[in-house]
Amino acid sequence: MARGHLFLLIGPSGSGKTTLIRAACGRIPSLRFIPTTTTRPPRPGEQDGREYFFVSPEEFDGLIARSDLLEWQWVHQNRYGTSRSRFAQAIEEGINQPLYIKRLFKGYAVPDYGPIPPTPKNPYLDKVEKHNPFAYNPGKGKALLKAHGWKVVPGGTDTCVKPGKGAKDCGKGIKKGAKLSFTLLVATTPPIPDMSAAEKATWSTMGINVSLNKATFDTIIGKAVPCKAKTKSCSWEMANWGGGWVFAPDYYPSGEELFLPGAGANTGNYTTAKANNLIKQTDVKTVSLNKYEDWLTKQVPVIWEPVHGAGPFEIHKGLKGIGTVENAFSDFTAATWHW
Repeated sequence: MARGHLFLLIGPSGSGKTTLIRAACGRIPSLRFIPTTTTRPPRPGEQDGREYFFVSPEEFDGLIARSDLLEWQWVHQNRYGTSRSRFAQAIEEGINQPLYIKRLFKGYAVPDYGPIPPTPKNPYLDKVEKHNPFAYNPGKGKALLKAHGWKVVPGGTDTCVKPGKGAKDCGKGIKKGAKLSFTLLVATTPPIPDMSAAEKATWSTMGINVSLNKATFDTIIGKAVPCKAKTKSCSWEMANWGGGWVFAPDYYPSGEELFLPGAGANTGNYTTAKANNLIKQTDVKTVSLNKYEDWLTKQVPVIWEPVHGAGPFEIHKGLKGIGTVENAFSDFTAATWHW
């Protein structure tokens, strides 16, 4: 397994850091730039999520209040910080979606990188979600953790060795000695247990210690409900009940049913002011889904995994136009079927 490398490019404002980063990433496909979050306004030509994640001072205050920033600093009357979602990105880089689809799902699944269904082809999926921004690369995941104050122990359990909110610290609210150790509730529906075991093995190489607790679908959806962390009523940390969501009855894949506060599918209580605003804009304004889907894809509010059919379905080998999995909109498009 290749070892990841972390490169820090340091220089004063206007020295050409962004130009050098773009040139390096363009020439070396394996390089990935991690944007920071800032309160400064975008400069001409800059795009949200590319150079930086641009937020308002109020949104930045909210990130601090929710301990969603691993570190932040004042620079020239503006604030810059590293999002806690980078840890979720490291988790995502330990998921080998192509291999799971081939070996575990026997080809009867499709990759999923964000909140918009990738299958069937649809006008809502943009270029950010067509290619996995956090493709399988445990080396990058380890480098990401090391760069933010964690002692990485492959095969063991990572611990926070640099508590605090500085650029190389574990993050606000994380105490020294805190461990990356979690329990994952896993549905017994095949091949979900096998996929979770493969994920656990890879995460272990990054020092992320995940214990698997198998349970039925009904048991998991009964436990994995919205709750306040570290309270007696909150008895779960991670859960995979073996299913996802469908867009019905309107089939328009906006996010109010998924990630707004109180949404039925938002069992993890994910919320940020920016995500809420982007979702609401898709409901009350004539805007595309691109900003919403791009932001949520990179924030990793849930762990993106292969989308598989709800089958089993038996189809005559001569019938064409159906595809290898159930329609991601949970709809039957009989108009495309033919012999």
